[in-house]
Amino acid sequence: ELEATTVGETVTMAAKIPGLRGMAVDWVSGNIYWTSNRASGMWGMDEGSIEVATNDGAYKTTIYTGQPELYGIAADPRNGRLYWCDSIPSIKYGSMDGSETPTTLVQQDMTSPRHLTIDFTEDRLYWTDMQQNKIESVSLDGSNRKTFYSEDGSAPYGITLFEDHVAWTERESKDYVWAHKSTGDIERRVNSLRSPGAIITWDFHLQPQTVTNGCVNNGNCQQICLPRGQASAKCACSPGYHIQSDGETCSSNPVSDNFLLSTNSGLKEIMQIDLATGDLHAIDVKGVEIDNPIALDYDPKEGYVYWTDVGTKRI
Repeated sequence: ELEATTVGETVTMAAKIPGLRGMAVDWVSGNIYWTSNRASGMWGMDEGSIEVATNDGAYKTTIYTGQPELYGIAADPRNGRLYWCDSIPSIKYGSMDGSETPTTLVQQDMTSPRHLTIDFTEDRLYWTDMQQNKIESVSLDGSNRKTFYSEDGSAPYGITLFEDHVAWTERESKDYVWAHKSTGDIERRVNSLRSPGAIITWDFHLQPQTVTNGCVNNGNCQQICLPRGQASAKCACSPGYHIQSDGETCSSNPVSDNFLLSTNSGLKEIMQIDLATGDLHAIDVKGVEIDNPIALDYDPKEGYVYWTDVGTKRI
């Protein structure tokens, strides 16, 4: 599951996500992006996708599919871009609305890139490579690649920035490590005694507040606003809904005959599949909370759908 937590409250953003790995926040639009992997093909190779949801978890959609197995992801709302690691191995980038074909930024001389972070003050991307036991960085245009840290047996994993420092976790030493960004000198090591994973620090330089994009006020979108650079955006809809001619509102048009109904606890929806076309339609239950629907049945005489919800404990 993907969850958000504030003091005294936890909100589930998305549930039952296969192979959930990386996550990134677009602090301008309020969207949450993540990487997901599911087994595909006769050899069971993982196929990656990048998905996005509003920060209240109400709406979600997929912007990239058919990718190699995916790991860490980072968002750059200034330029409307996402950067991610995959199993090629490589680091790629694409647009935050999924309209750009993924482009390779770095591929040579890497083995297992896992997590990455953006230095907005210097327009550089840092990443960890577990098998090569090092941390590298590159300009956001792919030039000026540098090795920041290299130590045999360290297996760096999570990475973040704080002011003029780089912080990361090491799977082998089980350490949290803190080093100066310009010199690479390690200033602090803290042993966690267990296997540390992702790491994040709060620094306003990591989320420049002067950044804007076309998703201010949700871009007038009914469901999801996806930024395109600093000035433009496009509206998108959750699965089972379709964008209307105004480019802003979403609707669902269930059919009245020859269909299949299914509960979907991941989407928190009751879904209909048109058996004639294969089209997916959401049953738009206005004003009723759906949390974790399980069983369902249909009364064709009255046209009612009945379902159980173990989250709300209701029928």
